[in-house]
Amino acid sequence: YIPMPLSEVSLDWTIVGEQETPEGLRKQQVLLISVPTEIIRKYQSIFRKAGLNLIALEVETVSAARILVGSDPVVTLIIDIGARSTNISLIEKGLLKNSVTIDIAGANLSQAIANGLSINVRRAEELKKTRGLEVIGAEANLSTLIFPFIDVILNEVKRMIETSERNYGRRPERIILSGGEANLAGLRKYFEEQLSMPILKAESFNKINYPSDLEPLTRELGPILAVAIGLGIREMV
Repeated sequence: YIPMPLSEVSLDWTIVGEQETPEGLRKQQVLLISVPTEIIRKYQSIFRKAGLNLIALEVETVSAARILVGSDPVVTLIIDIGARSTNISLIEKGLLKNSVTIDIAGANLSQAIANGLSINVRRAEELKKTRGLEVIGAEANLSTLIFPFIDVILNEVKRMIETSERNYGRRPERIILSGGEANLAGLRKYFEEQLSMPILKAESFNKINYPSDLEPLTRELGPILAVAIGLGIREMV
């Protein structure tokens, strides 16, 4: 499970549940997290040079789960689609129970549009943001270019649902879309159709106070800032 020598990673673990074997034995379920030591040293160096006091380092999904799920007992999948990777995480009662990362994300969608329409990546990014999956007629080829990558993410989500049922005896009851690509037009509707469960867009500002003049921006920024806000409230909850 750890694709590097143990001497090159920092390990942490947390108890995330308990399970009974067919023989009647009760065993603790433990989530093991490993981070390359070199990455930790890099962040320590950045903070030191910036004159900042580094209190803690945390896996992004843990931060996102804190603000998006908290202690809510509903079994939830968080799909964080960023620019370079997508993280699919199983959360129960605020605890990260399982997670998988794939190298299919926003940059792949933009590059596919750029290649398919013979345009530059910047223009492709603009088309993706303004049209998304909700295109018809002459523009339908845009979504055709995107769907193969979306379906890769979708298939990984289905595997995570199966893993949850097999390993924890619980089926996720909802999905929260996070990351910049959560704002992709038509994505939430497509996932709902394919998975037959509630799909929500991350609303990171719901549990914090903020200036009222930010209100028009919160729905768009909520998915993007989920990790930052979740990390920010770490010492407050």
